[in-house]
Amino acid sequence: MCSDPIRDERVIEALEACRPGSDDSALPELGLSDLLAVDPCLRELHERLELADFQFQAAMSDVPVPEGLQSRILARLSAANEPLATTEGRRSRRRWLISAGGLAALAASLFVAFWVGMPGPTPHDEAGILAVVCRQFLQEAEADFAQGRLLAESQPPARFPLSRAVARVPDIRWRAVRGLLGEQVIAYDFPAAGSRQATLYVAAAPSSESLRTRPPMHPIQSTGGLSASVWREDGRLYVLVVRGDIRAYRRLIYAPSGPLT
Repeated sequence: MCSDPIRDERVIEALEACRPGSDDSALPELGLSDLLAVDPCLRELHERLELADFQFQAAMSDVPVPEGLQSRILARLSAANEPLATTEGRRSRRRWLISAGGLAALAASLFVAFWVGMPGPTPHDEAGILAVVCRQFLQEAEADFAQGRLLAESQPPARFPLSRAVARVPDIRWRAVRGLLGEQVIAYDFPAAGSRQATLYVAAAPSSESLRTRPPMHPIQSTGGLSASVWREDGRLYVLVVRGDIRAYRRLIYAPSGPLT
């Protein structure tokens, strides 16, 4: 893991300008595309910032705020940031992550951890579900993928089948994931060159009727090196997270030829 802070002010400004859920890092005016292609530390930092966005989005969705919490957190952050005020200028939530190691970074990390750890309702909308599941995908280790059972040798529970809209490839593995979306979840891991290319998460479908009934050919969300979509099918919830761009995503999605019946 890279720990050296990014000291180029222009790079920091460019990273802060990237909106979550967008491909802003590829914009030529930001000058990040070539840097990200050759600098693994910068790519790691970009992914950490995207993960932080996922965490904030998921944690703050429909969570009640305890009385007086806002003022207490602001007071703690102000006190933690005060020793650095004479040596550093404008500081944002993302700058705490970029200059990780200081007291302000610790305070911001505790702030994120507090919100993520708070119990709250399971999200039923596309944005909330994708935020929670993409965070899960990024936090899972390769060991989780390796411990899965080969689909060709062992069958998962019948109530969590593979989606008919997702391509079957050799050496798919499956495993149980607990504590995700408040339900038991079966994860199907799709391999690529000895690592995980994608994961299809299957759970009981939420009551929301707003979710689409098939995966779109263009991912609903594409950011931080991930492309993802969520849909309902036969009373089940499916979330596909692919490591890569739209082309990698489309390789795992069957083009629609009729209703999924």
